[in-house]
Amino acid sequence: MAVATQQLKPAAAQIFREMEDLKVGVLFCGRRFGKTRLLLLTGLTRCLQEPGSIVFFIATSRKQAKDIGWRVLKESVPPAWAHRVMESTLTIEFINSSRITLGGWDHADALRGQSADLVLGDEFAYAQQDRLQEALEASIRPMLATSKNGQMLLASTPAGGGNYSHDLWERAQGTPGWGRWSFSTTQGGWVDDAFVEEAKSTMALELRRQE
Repeated sequence: MAVATQQLKPAAAQIFREMEDLKVGVLFCGRRFGKTRLLLLTGLTRCLQEPGSIVFFIATSRKQAKDIGWRVLKESVPPAWAHRVMESTLTIEFINSSRITLGGWDHADALRGQSADLVLGDEFAYAQQDRLQEALEASIRPMLATSKNGQMLLASTPAGGGNYSHDLWERAQGTPGWGRWSFSTTQGGWVDDAFVEEAKSTMALELRRQE
């Protein structure tokens, strides 16, 4: 089965390809890069290509996950692929026994004891950092331990340094099986240079440097 109505620009496609050989990926990118699209496509591909896969897409909150991902996810899955679409749990179960569930970092501890094959983290730098660290170390990573090919891809716009998300970025540089990428907004291919230059002219210097 092929994923419907999805498109990746070159930079996102590069990440998608390179993740095939990694356990953990960390991406920092400018706004409107297309990271949510990349994460959802990665999850859908796993569900379709490997029957029985369990995938979690986690945003800063369950509400945000629903707002930014649920409609896009449902529109990407033809009815013939889905066994059940459960609005109450933001879960799609596929006819091949795979499933993908949307949730939030604010309640990630509820995932304790579950198993997963792929965890996709959106805007992880904007999660409450102590909760993010506890979720990843006490809940998420153990969930992947029993998977034959457990993977995690974390993507976010930047939120400054000196926090746990920055620690993950640094860890990705020298840890075997980890990878990291950094791309600007325009490198995502969805926003043109003229818009970015106009935004720079009205943006505070500190925020511009961060972005």
